[in-house]
Amino acid sequence: MASESPQAQWQYSIDCDWQPFAVLSSQDIEDAYVSWCGGGTSLVHVRSGELEFKIDFSEMQCSIVGVQDTCPRHLRREEHFTLEHVTAWRKELECIHAERDALLTELASMRVALASGDMSARTSASAAAASAWPVLQPKAPPRPVTGASSCHSHVMGGMTPSACTQVSGASWRSATSNGSGLFAVSPGSLESIAEWVFSLNAHGVQPTNAYERVLVPSGDPRRQWLEDYLVNSLQPHRTAYNSEEWCPRAEVQVMKIWEVINEASNQAYRRELVQMLLTRPRDRTPVPELDAAIHVRTDLSAPRLNESLLFHGCKWETVFAILREGFDSRLGGINAGAAFGIGTYFSTVASKADQYTQRWVEWDRRPPCQVPAELRCMLVGRVALGEVHERPFADQSLRRPPLGPDGVRCESVLGVPRARGGCVDYDEFIIYKCSQATPQFVIEYEHKPGCRCRACVSPSL
Repeated sequence: MASESPQAQWQYSIDCDWQPFAVLSSQDIEDAYVSWCGGGTSLVHVRSGELEFKIDFSEMQCSIVGVQDTCPRHLRREEHFTLEHVTAWRKELECIHAERDALLTELASMRVALASGDMSARTSASAAAASAWPVLQPKAPPRPVTGASSCHSHVMGGMTPSACTQVSGASWRSATSNGSGLFAVSPGSLESIAEWVFSLNAHGVQPTNAYERVLVPSGDPRRQWLEDYLVNSLQPHRTAYNSEEWCPRAEVQVMKIWEVINEASNQAYRRELVQMLLTRPRDRTPVPELDAAIHVRTDLSAPRLNESLLFHGCKWETVFAILREGFDSRLGGINAGAAFGIGTYFSTVASKADQYTQRWVEWDRRPPCQVPAELRCMLVGRVALGEVHERPFADQSLRRPPLGPDGVRCESVLGVPRARGGCVDYDEFIIYKCSQATPQFVIEYEHKPGCRCRACVSPSL
């Protein structure tokens, strides 16, 4: 097992967002911090890239030498595990799954023997069941222990994101990490790891801010998985509604990925999960379209509620409204069509969400700041779909999901894609309660020059 000692990363604030120091600079700051904790000086100078920082550990603040700051820049220290830790945990999970499968096979054989009247097998079966119990109840890998001066924890690795290619059948599960072997495990183990890697972090947002964005660094496994999830889910689209002509899939370049912390929205989401469990205290029925999604679990000990990370596309002004206030299902579909009623629409297909985004230069009320003209952004929502009602045909009258076969109201609707006899080209998941989703990530990206997708060829459609 890898060492349990987490590594530290230092960050500084810029306009309520957090930027990481360069790796070597962060190590220099950590060394100075350890020295200060041992009685050394609290004031140090560190260079990161082209900037020189003056750091004061006693105030946990910093300033950029030569730049007149109107307000202090805050410092924070985050502890995280490395790629070595994650790799070791995943291999351990593989062993647990293999042992579990072997024991289940043995127990099945013993049940057959018992049913046939072979009483000598009873003692062996009891012993096997007892030994299987701890294996059949594996605990999640240990989470990082956050230091006193850390705001929250991430599970990070030391890999560099590789260029994502659009391979038929590929998904976030097929991500590579320069031959590190991190992803050389079964989909089942990867799914288990994702459930706790993509935890819903509690975070101390400044009281004056409704939300906070934290840059997901290139070494964070979540960055790799989210980028591959987006790029490998891109699909061809019709040139126009009901047209028989198709445009090629989009070619995009991911620029940055930010984690969103909106504690008010997150708390509402957690409360909703409790209410969903009161309605149906069991695992929800999965649907095939979610096989491509990143599955998450807010409570690892509770039943699965079809929680998934799903894409949501909208214009820039709406993006900032969602970051401040959370998703508002009362307005969903009003300006972009509402084939399945008024609700908030999500998809596992990023290019479907991409059609509802806009370039920065197209925003008439954009603020005066240095943002690339072609930049777009897509939200990744943490969505609790619960029991899903499959709808093969459009129904614009929907304002809540229909009743399920058990007589209890379903918790979301799936617009079934044509591949399974539905009326839409790609899946559409709709929720009708704001609290069933919370914004967790923002992906900033651009369409590459020469892209011939529908958004680039027919931007007005």
